[in-house]
This record gives sequence, structure tokens and C-alpha cells, in this order.
Amino acid sequence: MLFFFTSACLASSALATTYTINVNGATKQGAVPHFWSRCVGTGGAQLCTDANWKKAAKIGVEEAGFQAFRGHLILSASNPISWSGSGTPTYNWTEFDKIYDILVDTLKTVPVVELSAMPSALQSNGLWSPPKDYSVWGNMIKELVNHCITRYGKENVEKWIWEVWNEWDYKGFWGDYGGDESEYYQLYKYAAEGAKSADSLIKIGGPASSMSSNVQPFWNYCKDNSVKVDLLSNHCYGQSGTTISKPTGIRDDNRTRSNVIKNTGKTLLSLNTEFNSSYSGREAVRATSA
Repeated sequence: MLFFFTSACLASSALATTYTINVNGATKQGAVPHFWSRCVGTGGAQLCTDANWKKAAKIGVEEAGFQAFRGHLILSASNPISWSGSGTPTYNWTEFDKIYDILVDTLKTVPVVELSAMPSALQSNGLWSPPKDYSVWGNMIKELVNHCITRYGKENVEKWIWEVWNEWDYKGFWGDYGGDESEYYQLYKYAAEGAKSADSLIKIGGPASSMSSNVQPFWNYCKDNSVKVDLLSNHCYGQSGTTISKPTGIRDDNRTRSNVIKNTGKTLLSLNTEFNSSYSGREAVRATSA
């Protein structure tokens, strides 16, 4: 069946241009991949407890098929650890549970857990700083995974995606607070080892960087140091500075990450955990894809 559409587009009040579009309804071009449904961003994870957010998320799950949510600042917002700088830390998961009970029990989604930012008891120099003690940091991740397994079930938690930090290569989320590349690798190493000691089947990875160029060095570090990694992730927005958004930029970025994975010879997940036409202003309602 062939359809014809004619549209008059007003360039001004005095000028109209007519376009004719021919659509062959008998030819199937293929399925449209709903990559936007795989995961969406919430902004700060604490927004998940807002009544309006919960209503909107429910609609998103039921009507748009959203499968997962990724939110910033879960560790600093829930602030689960109390530690004086010596001795054994204690943990309180109450605030964490308020958020993940909604995501897991109410919405029935499979979370992408962004392990950031630094809880107050471990901050060496503010919210986005390296931990005072990497061993304590790693043990906290172990205790977090153990807690989630106890609360939500081992089989369930093994389906989750755990991503260490958020854009360490952006100074405002790491460098301005005293961190550098080598310290991010340490942060990741201790987090991955902590998660693995709780459950070897946990899916964890990084570098969650703002550029795909950081994916290869991150993989090299993990390979050379025998550090667990199950996924490679980074972010890409179509707009760079004030330039016009180019969807081919996101495509090429995804290809770069995929090529890194192909060359590893391993079966790793490829994730663009933040993408959109723009990263600023009202246009930046962030989406994520796996």
C-alpha cells in the first residue's frame, strides 16, 4: 500500500512550501530498537523518593518500557558509613533502602548503581574526593553488595549493573578534589575487589568517563592488574560546546568503545550511561543505554 502525504510548511506569513512524501506501507524496514528504554537517568538518586517522580517513573515503566534507572550521588545521599578514622566502621542502609525499594520492589526494574559520591566519613577533600582509606572504601562496597543480596536476593542483584564513580576525567567530579587517573584506578580496584568478595558474579565496571578515549587505558589497567571488570562505559553528548548536535558523534563514540571490547577478546557489556543531544539546559534530560 502506498501512502502520499502533502505538507505545507510556513516559512513566513507570506510564503509556504509544499512537500510530498511517499511511504510504501507494504515494505517492512525492520524493528526500531528501543535503546532509550534500557535505562534512564534520574539526576540525583534521592529524587526517586519524590512523589511526583514516582508517579512519572511508574508511567515510564508501564508505557515506555523503562527497564532501569541510574542516579547520581547514591553513596553520599544515603551516607551509609560511620567511621572515626580508626577501628571498625558501622553501617546504616536506611536511606539507601528507601531509594532501592522503589526501584526494585515497586517499579520492578534492574538498577544501574552508580557508586558515587564519597560518603562524608570517607571524604578526604569534599564530596568528589578520593577516600581517606581505600581499604575502608572497598569494604564498604563489599558490605553494600552483601546488604543488597540479603534484602533483594542474590539472583536479582547479579542482574544489576554496578558502575564505579561518575566522570572522574571531569575535574569537577574528581580532579578538583585531589584525584587523578591513577587514584581512580585505585578507587575502582578496591570497589571491584570488594564487590567480588561479596559475590563473584556481580557485574561491575567503569570508567564512566566523559570521553571514550579513557576506555582503552582503563581496560589496560584492569587487564595488567587482574582486576575484575564486566563492562566498559562512558558518556557522550551530541553537542560539544556551542556546536550543533550531531547524532553521528554518539554513534562514533559507541563504535570506539565497542572496538575496544572487540579487541579484548572478552565478553563485556558496552554501555553509554549518559547520552543526549545536549548536556546543558532544559534539553539535557539524560538518557542511558546498554
